Amino acid sequence: MTMRREAQAQVLKDVPEMARLMRPQLNGLQRALMVAKNERGRDQRGAMLNTRGGALVRTVTSAREGLVNADRYRRVPQQRPKVKAEMAFALDFSGSMDSYALWGGVCTLLGALVPQLQKMGVAVQAAAIDLNYHHSQNNGSVSASPIIYRIPTARWDEERTKKLASQDPDTGTTIACYAQAAWDMLRTSRATHKVGFYLTDGRDNESYPYLASIEEQAAREGIHLVGVAFGRLAGVIAPELPPKSIAAPSAAELGVTLIPHLTALIKRGV
Repeated sequence: MTMRREAQAQVLKDVPEMARLMRPQLNGLQRALMVAKNERGRDQRGAMLNTRGGALVRTVTSAREGLVNADRYRRVPQQRPKVKAEMAFALDFSGSMDSYALWGGVCTLLGALVPQLQKMGVAVQAAAIDLNYHHSQNNGSVSASPIIYRIPTARWDEERTKKLASQDPDTGTTIACYAQAAWDMLRTSRATHKVGFYLTDGRDNESYPYLASIEEQAAREGIHLVGVAFGRLAGVIAPELPPKSIAAPSAAELGVTLIPHLTALIKRGV
């Protein structure tokens, strides 16, 4: 079922209100980024003794005249490593997501969030995750791997939100593939702080045992993965996901919950 044009238009109308709801969390993220950049800017490698030329003579002269010795040490240029943050969203594209409340809510969230993050210098990736199924001829088992359909996020505008809202989710649900996709999306990122969210609205008993392992492996590469249980079953799905996962019955609740994950990561200096 494709969302009716009225529903797609409503998504666009909902974007400003979503941005308003997230403003306190976005302000907190902006402050954390400013503090982190300032602290990194004060980082200095130190100083080295300058024994060249007349430095030692000038040191004695400075001491006799009670002057501050400005050339006793050869200073190393100040080191200013950049603080860069990046978020990635791997989105469940299963048929159960095809509703205004779910897929429409995700579109509203991205339409409100992506431009605000980019204004702060936070890079954003987003992708709808399809599934590629593999059938074993030996034992008849079926496995799946993610197909990442990237959503262009550069220069996000209303037209991008509208086009995304017109898409029809129609795949199955394999949460482990969503987690793997979020990890893959950030593996080549050069950001200093990386958070990947993998979102689902459905249960998947086969994936639950593997999620903690995927998150641990990603963490070794400096990538923090966060599961998102979304929609009316969020309270049922969330306890099956790793401990730091989010339960968000609605897009509005998701919007005010996910930003603090990146803020906390920056504050910890990880």
